[in-house]
Amino acid sequence: MRPQPSATAPGKQAAKPEKPKIWSDLAAAFSNVKNEREWFAEGAIEGDPLVIFTAPEKSGKSWILLDLAVATVTGGAWLGAFPIRRPGPVVYVDAELGPFEFARRLARVARGRGFDPLVVMKGLRHLSEQKAAGLLDLDVYKDSGDAGRRLLSAMSAEQPALLIIDPYRNMLPGHENDSLDTKRAGRVLRGLRDAIGVPVIVAHHLNKQGSFAGSRALRALADQFSEGTDDTPSWYSTIGRTLRRDDAITRRFTVAIEHEDDQRDEVAKTRVRIRFEGERAGEAALSKTALRVLDALKDEPAAVPAGRLQKVLKRNAPIVKGALEELRQAGLVTQKGTVWEISGTEFLADVAQHAGLELVTGQPGALTTGPALTTRTKNEVL
Repeated sequence: MRPQPSATAPGKQAAKPEKPKIWSDLAAAFSNVKNEREWFAEGAIEGDPLVIFTAPEKSGKSWILLDLAVATVTGGAWLGAFPIRRPGPVVYVDAELGPFEFARRLARVARGRGFDPLVVMKGLRHLSEQKAAGLLDLDVYKDSGDAGRRLLSAMSAEQPALLIIDPYRNMLPGHENDSLDTKRAGRVLRGLRDAIGVPVIVAHHLNKQGSFAGSRALRALADQFSEGTDDTPSWYSTIGRTLRRDDAITRRFTVAIEHEDDQRDEVAKTRVRIRFEGERAGEAALSKTALRVLDALKDEPAAVPAGRLQKVLKRNAPIVKGALEELRQAGLVTQKGTVWEISGTEFLADVAQHAGLELVTGQPGALTTGPALTTRTKNEVL
């Protein structure tokens, strides 16, 4: 066979075929590595991970996640320890409580942080199990995709800062012990995370033997994983792809859930607070009495004597004086002669709103927690 004539012009070399661009540009990726980490909840959740939060049944998981939701809407600190750096609306897929019980609990957590429940509810989008049917069904997205696109479009339109799904088991199409069903649901979870561009927090449970329930494929799919022990109280341990040894969330911790005026839903408050392993219970958070005294001082237009607080709270002198001393040691109140007032009111404007669980100094992130609180300047950030 005679050779075919070349189409290249005389004196010019044939152009080399373009190499397929299949390799990652690691140098470009490395140039985006910053010294400052992109926290969602500082010390706990970095970037936009898929987080699996596992604990025994009836151990308080929903209270913990409600506290995360309220902290995100209001710009507070999750569990009084992890400042939310990207506050905003929250989409909460509730497949267990239902609208009435969810609203009742949400109101308690909001009041526990010093906020009007109706104000908090404006920043939260509640999706019931019935309305979210098919959310984790891969076929909903693979077939015509209409139902999947509607759900995704509705969530994206809210421009949320966070998506919470509670619990995973009730939203899973199929069986939690089936690795294939779990992997299919995991693909949807990661797809939701990538499509909306926010952290996705998924509540899961332990089995009757006190270990992770269902296929362990779910754990493998997660970017971050917290598991509570089958104890009372439950102790949590956390691992994650981007977490580092010194990050606060990697310390073993438990959570105290305290209810105030529990029988009166119209005024009841719930406070959800962390205690790290090795801390004495008193170091993690203020006592209930101290929090009530702080609330009472917030309502006073000026400094007041301890006797006035005794009458308002209907507590005897030793109890009120003990609470005032606790608050004084925490740097939250100041004694001037025979009267007491909240310390540093010029820059601790939100202390009463947050009921002593966190201190907001007018600068995002300038806060601390617990009796070890010390007043800080406006420019000082932990």
